[in-house]
Amino acid sequence: MENHTRRTLLGALGSAIASSALTPAVASAGHPDAELLRLALALEKAWAAQRNADAQYSTGLIPGEDADKSYEATMAVVAEIERWPAHTLEGVHVKARAVSWIYGGDKIDLVCDHDTTDKRLASSIINDLLKI
Repeated sequence: MENHTRRTLLGALGSAIASSALTPAVASAGHPDAELLRLALALEKAWAAQRNADAQYSTGLIPGEDADKSYEATMAVVAEIERWPAHTLEGVHVKARAVSWIYGGDKIDLVCDHDTTDKRLASSIINDLLKI
């Protein structure tokens, strides 16, 4: 696949994932990362439900246990994404989106106690993937 075509597809994938409107053609069973693409949709749906539950909890509309269940449902999808190996850049993008969830959708910064080159590079790679 040409670079331009790959960028075009990744841009469409990112938009589709964000809007939960991934087309069946992109997530078809013949795609090497079909399962990850399916999980990308599940992640976006679970994450949206989690944000909704968090908002309802913060206003007192639901108990904390319900908000916790929503978080656990999203975490289960992320754990499933972690299990599947990525075979394409689209699949790696799904994994980067899962890391984004862990950071609340904020910029990824893996550097904590020890600022090392590998952590800075890993953070940079993930943030770059999320922009593609």
